[in-house]
Amino acid sequence: MDAGVTGSFLLQYPQGNHNAYDTNAAHDKKDCRQCQGELSPAVGPGPHDLACLTERSSQRYTVRMLACILLAAGQSRRFGKPKAVTDINGRPLIQLLQETVLAAGCEELIVVLGARSEEIEPLLLNHSRVNVVHNKDHKFGQTSSFQCGLRQLSKAVTGVWLLPVDYPFLCRATLLRLSEILSQHPADIVIPTFDGKRGHPPLFPADLIDEFLALDPGLGLNTVQHRHRDRCRDCPVDDPGVIATFNTPAELLAWRAKLKL
Repeated sequence: MDAGVTGSFLLQYPQGNHNAYDTNAAHDKKDCRQCQGELSPAVGPGPHDLACLTERSSQRYTVRMLACILLAAGQSRRFGKPKAVTDINGRPLIQLLQETVLAAGCEELIVVLGARSEEIEPLLLNHSRVNVVHNKDHKFGQTSSFQCGLRQLSKAVTGVWLLPVDYPFLCRATLLRLSEILSQHPADIVIPTFDGKRGHPPLFPADLIDEFLALDPGLGLNTVQHRHRDRCRDCPVDDPGVIATFNTPAELLAWRAKLKL
């Protein structure tokens, strides 16, 4: 089904079977644990593999072609080494996040590297939906890196996740839920929340891409979000991973202890 075509659909699980994704189980803890290290590199279908089930559901959706910009260009001074190479349950964080995003149906995953990229790039997945770009201006911060990633996207993309690399405990089910909400409200900025706190990754509709690209790199990425407060839609999820970020080894250990991971 082409992007933008309206239809009813269920998302399929990534392990290659045909079990439909149950939206009522969007926050299943087992699914969250799968996101934290048990997925195979042979992750599953993109939006072109969505099963259209127009006769089995009265709910109407717009099929989306989603992309993700995974930001891993920072210098991680307080952490002491690139966060992307951090071991999470026996896996490099950068691999774990790639698998989680791809398993949620991301069609284009752009990994933005910068500082110490030679340590990170060998850990990237060899996957047809993964592309890497090097931001030579990474010292300007996340806005510059996000813009660098956006320039690599195809025109067919209808929504973009913004995902910094320091969210190691993010669940696939959360990404699926955000995708579902954008399908129902295609003009909205969909923001995950946990315990009343906004987190990452927000999912932006593609019409905002040009505005992000025109942004002064010295301004924060939330500038565009603030300009469009009326389009922001909070999406409560049962996933502390959307707020579990870290800058130091102690902060990462604290989250591990709190989440019992």
